Amino acid sequence: PTSGLDSFTSYHVMQTVRNLAHDGGRAVVVTIHQPSSKIFNLFDKLLLLSKGKTVYYGRADQATTFFENAGYTVDDTPADFFLDITTVDTRFVN
Repeated sequence: PTSGLDSFTSYHVMQTVRNLAHDGGRAVVVTIHQPSSKIFNLFDKLLLLSKGKTVYYGRADQATTFFENAGYTVDDTPADFFLDITTVDTRFVN
């Protein structure tokens, strides 16, 4: 829902989507590529996929702890870390 929007507008769109979900008791599913930290912090649940397989599914605010407990060092921007850890470099795959 945020493709092509500036960061200010993207945040307010996602805040509106979150409010609609919470106020209306609805489940809302969005796909978002490289969310800002502000937008990421609006998420209740998080599903991370890599090559069609689930890497993480659970509360968004617990994802960092999950990866730290698995031995990873998560930097200050969890959204960037999650993108890095789920991206597969296929340049050298036969």
